[in-house]
Amino acid sequence: MINAILRKIPIRWGSDTMGDVMLDGGVAFDNGGTRRACSTVETLDRLQPLLERFGITRVANITGLDRIGIPVAVAIRPASKSLVVSQGKGATLTDAKVSAIMESIELHHAERPHVPVRIASLHELRREGSAILDCAAMPRTLASGFDEQMAIAWAQGIDLTGGAPCWVPYGYVDVDDSLSALPVPIGIPVNSNGLASGNVRDEAILHALFELVERDAIALWHLADEEVRQARAVDLSTLDDPHCRVLVDQYDRANVDVHVFDLTSDIDLPVYQVFIRERGNGDRDAFSAEGSGCHRWRGIALSRALTEAAQCRLTHIAGAREDLVHDDYAATSERLAQIKRYLSLTGGPVRPFQPADKTDPGSAETFAETLSQTISALQAVGIEQVVAVSLAPEDLGIHVVRMLVPGLEGLVFEPGYVPGARARALLKAQRARA
Repeated sequence: MINAILRKIPIRWGSDTMGDVMLDGGVAFDNGGTRRACSTVETLDRLQPLLERFGITRVANITGLDRIGIPVAVAIRPASKSLVVSQGKGATLTDAKVSAIMESIELHHAERPHVPVRIASLHELRREGSAILDCAAMPRTLASGFDEQMAIAWAQGIDLTGGAPCWVPYGYVDVDDSLSALPVPIGIPVNSNGLASGNVRDEAILHALFELVERDAIALWHLADEEVRQARAVDLSTLDDPHCRVLVDQYDRANVDVHVFDLTSDIDLPVYQVFIRERGNGDRDAFSAEGSGCHRWRGIALSRALTEAAQCRLTHIAGAREDLVHDDYAATSERLAQIKRYLSLTGGPVRPFQPADKTDPGSAETFAETLSQTISALQAVGIEQVVAVSLAPEDLGIHVVRMLVPGLEGLVFEPGYVPGARARALLKAQRARA
């Protein structure tokens, strides 16, 4: 049914596009640590002629700024209305370049969403009987406010649980940091959580959903009691995924310690958090970093976390991202203090990488099957809406989506973050046990 819903949107291929890679729902290409609709070599070949269109002036390899050797690249977009510098990582330099370019393309389209928009109040939409995003269940901050009588901009998406159009506040899909010409509610968190791109629709949607589940799991783990968090440490001697083993060995050869935690929540999708730290050298704590990853395949989830940790470390070494400030490098910074608190959880009980009662899906699982299983996993914990908002023109050949899933926790470290229903239930249960 999911594939039928997605096919409601026609695709037209023009000369200034990536071209037709494959039909949605096809078997994913094993890309070594990830699953894509085609190889990254093919994707990069298709992307190169389009860089100017997206304002990307440079794609650079910054791997050599560090000694670990896990490939990291950056894409530079000087006229950006959000972040000028986008990072990418992967098993190969080509993977990293594609990752950086696609992240930059995502932001390009989220700054100027190509979506149906209307101006109306929440009250008007309800009176019409229109399907509306459950804004009350979306992540919010202390500054959030919503006047039901205020006319605001709405973008149209599709609820993948049933295929019906669904209106969402425009502020949830726009990441333009400049003054918006459209009226939006005060306090909607402006971030890229749930923003993703792909060679085909299903690939982009899955990437975004995995990110949302990942952030939800991080929030719940962060708010959990120390004993619960500590019990999630993974025994790396049980790591049997060959690709992840190579990455861990790269860190080891660079004298960088790796600590892994299994953050998988009641949503049946593997989530890992990785922390890296210079071995036996407290003077180099500024080079500590973290990464996280989620996927239906356990090895891919951990691979994403391992490579993201290397990317995070190199991002701070390069210092080019404009959202980094001097205090981020101080020994007393909140970022480093947080990592130290998490690293203090190591040394206790550990769990195996592959739980005895869990197995990965078969390698022949299609994108459509993976998407169906992922939505089912969300519905199993009470999620009712899974809304996809397509941000790119139909004829582009690159699919950019913003996924919105009311009920999932958001970025727990965002200033003024207000715990959602899942976090409140966790905190209530912990108080009852105390």
